[in-house]
Amino acid sequence: MAPAPEALKCSTTVMSADTEVSISNTYPITFSLINTHLKTANGDSIRVVEFKSKVRTSLGERMKVESGDLTSTTPMIATMLDPRHKHLGFLIPSSRISSHSKLLELAMAEHVGSTSTNAATTGDYVSIQGAALQRHTSAMTLLLGENYTTSSNNDDIEKEVDKFLKDPSPPLDSSPTEWWKVNEGRFPKLARRYLCIPGTSVPSERVFSAAGLTVNRLRTRLTPDHVNMLIFLNKNIKV
Repeated sequence: MAPAPEALKCSTTVMSADTEVSISNTYPITFSLINTHLKTANGDSIRVVEFKSKVRTSLGERMKVESGDLTSTTPMIATMLDPRHKHLGFLIPSSRISSHSKLLELAMAEHVGSTSTNAATTGDYVSIQGAALQRHTSAMTLLLGENYTTSSNNDDIEKEVDKFLKDPSPPLDSSPTEWWKVNEGRFPKLARRYLCIPGTSVPSERVFSAAGLTVNRLRTRLTPDHVNMLIFLNKNIKV
């Protein structure tokens, strides 16, 4: 177990990354700090015990670790979609089951949404077939529901989610984006929507800092297009 200051410093570095997925690390790191690194140990001085207690309490309140809607938060959904953390070993069993149920719910909603979009792109077949077919379709939709034709696919979505959760987890030092690049055809495609979100505002603040260094009183004639190019090169070219 790392000393508390070292663990806090390390967690700040990980959560401030701008070239790696960070949002899915939010709750695994939070629970690790609260349950492991900030626990009082034998030999801790009174000041260290007080420091750990206050940080642990503040972290729990800010991150709402005991909130009833924890499983619905964006960081927790991203955690479930990160193959390294999908087992949710840091949660109690009841919260783990609730989280996995939420993932299944989101996967089904995503499937229905994509099905509706695909149907819309095929054109309005009702107008082509005539008013009689339109009346028939409307009556059947009223009786059986709009999602009747897609409900048979729910079992397939459930199997995909179950397979994703049971699939072996990659090492902690692996890249979740690389994992999803290889496995995107096997499981529900929710990861792209959630894992792209930065865990903190640090990456965007770094961009503003780079802009401040690029645009100064000696370079006031730079056009907006040139500024965009310079910032892009600054943030994307690895030396």
